[in-house]
Amino acid sequence: MFGITLATGLVVDDAIVVIENIERHLEEQKSEPHVAASAAMKEVAGAVIATSLVLVAVFLPVSLFPGTTGIMYRQFALTIAFSVSISAFNALTLTPALSALLLRQQEKRQGRFFGAVNRVIDGGTRGFVAALSRAANFKFVAVLLFAGALAVTFFLYGRVPKGFVPNEDVGYFITLVQAPAGASLDYTRNITI
Repeated sequence: MFGITLATGLVVDDAIVVIENIERHLEEQKSEPHVAASAAMKEVAGAVIATSLVLVAVFLPVSLFPGTTGIMYRQFALTIAFSVSISAFNALTLTPALSALLLRQQEKRQGRFFGAVNRVIDGGTRGFVAALSRAANFKFVAVLLFAGALAVTFFLYGRVPKGFVPNEDVGYFITLVQAPAGASLDYTRNITI
């Protein structure tokens, strides 16, 4: 069930990327929908294939884990891997075809609410781009921060327990003996020896 829940969010991502790029081509170049779909797919097909292959490459080996971990994660990993594969196939075949048939050029009509939302998003985008361009001027500091993050990760890796299931052998043995009511301590000792 968890695999299906997570896959629900992952499987729509590829189709969203494709549709958004086709919509962008329709708005910017004012071209026909089938031409926009073809041009958009030339741009994003490699990215869709790459992200899907990475997700499959991450989750498929999880299904091969030995022991308790493998048993617990096998169905989850296979569900994610197969659903992402089907999603990529859908995004590369059906989504562009339907977009070419169903999407049309539209006039930009925005109400006050959506205009305000778009202004906030555009302002955030401009601020993010400005921050990145300023950070690009300090490459040495960025490399030092990255090296520091790697050092902290290495330090924490040595401190965090690595076992999925804690060690079950704690060094002692417990036995439970149930004697009849009113049995003496000598009677119980004789039974346990």
